[in-house]
Amino acid sequence: MTKHVSIIIRTLNEASNLKILFQAIKQQIHPFQLQLMVVDSGSTDETLDFLIEEKIFFVSIPRECFTFGRALNLGIRSLNIVPDLIVSISAHCIPSHSSWLLNLVSPILADPAVLTTGYQYSYPLSRSSEVNWFIYRPHINSRINPAFIFNNANSAFSYILWKLHSFDSYIPAQEDIEFADYHFRNNNAKILLLPDASITHIHNFTNIELFRRIYVETCQECLLSSCPLRVFILKILGSILAIPSDFRLAYQRGRIIKAIPGILAFRSIEIVSIALGTANSCLRLFLKVLNH
Repeated sequence: MTKHVSIIIRTLNEASNLKILFQAIKQQIHPFQLQLMVVDSGSTDETLDFLIEEKIFFVSIPRECFTFGRALNLGIRSLNIVPDLIVSISAHCIPSHSSWLLNLVSPILADPAVLTTGYQYSYPLSRSSEVNWFIYRPHINSRINPAFIFNNANSAFSYILWKLHSFDSYIPAQEDIEFADYHFRNNNAKILLLPDASITHIHNFTNIELFRRIYVETCQECLLSSCPLRVFILKILGSILAIPSDFRLAYQRGRIIKAIPGILAFRSIEIVSIALGTANSCLRLFLKVLNH
């Protein structure tokens, strides 16, 4: 029997990237019945025009109501056909090859209790630190908790698991980690990081965006972790130990002098945002204990 696979894509002003992503999806080689669903959170560019022109199903969520988990849940509940498998990919992520989809979902066909997440690589023109950030982040996260490698920028899971426990609609970030951690602890889910289901993640963070992202993610990771101090130590060490790799990559690119300010800025912002995020979550946990 042909399996139904639904791909959920969250968008906000992603018209240019969407065209590349949908072209890559059309080139996938697979035996599935495929359904695409876009969840848009208030695009003002040509995103909606493109979706209408291509006759792609989409639903809208008000930007003030948006969380990553709420958007995913809305997309899944809005599907016309109940799928066997669900794939989540960011609109600014591009599959590396035509076997991406098949490789990403194949382990789940054998075991519905498996959660898969594919490797992510930075856009080649990104600054050196950002390239290494995508490479080393899953390895650091796996030492914190196996569930911490699961990432909805490039993930797949069974509808059955989602039905048992959907994404948290209220947390501001890391809904994927909460989802994976719940199923890991309660349903013996296995979380697999797949190198043969990789994507290119098109992100060129400004320093402010970088700070905000890492700060919010660290806050949530510490709250989800049984040991916030472990999160802090491993992430700080990971950032510091990655600096030589940043300089090595910049040297290989032939622009090490120009890259020095960017590397120092990226890693300094990362370290500060990790420290502040950890402090914030520890304070919240402390106040929670006092209130009880």
